[in-house]
Amino acid sequence: MRLGLFIAVLTLCFAAKAQTQLDTLEGWWTMQDGQHYFEDNDLIKVKFVGEEVWGMEDYYAAMVPQLGLPLQVIIIAVKKEDFLEVYTLNPSPEGCDN
Repeated sequence: MRLGLFIAVLTLCFAAKAQTQLDTLEGWWTMQDGQHYFEDNDLIKVKFVGEEVWGMEDYYAAMVPQLGLPLQVIIIAVKKEDFLEVYTLNPSPEGCDN
């Protein structure tokens, strides 16, 4: 019984770790109607997580004269079902490949 419980807990720990893998992505950041998006090959909604990315609406408005224009960025994020949880966002120093 204890072995079964131990295996179940261990399996859950590995599953939780796999779901929180951070990825570094390069692409385009846009904002439309108050919703942030990230685009590389696909367009996906963005949710900013953590102190490092607070105030992104003001930052975007300062970086881009007209809202809606894309800004090349490098982000560190976790892919969820229908959005990205973004932990860091930096303008791309060299531009994107595409």
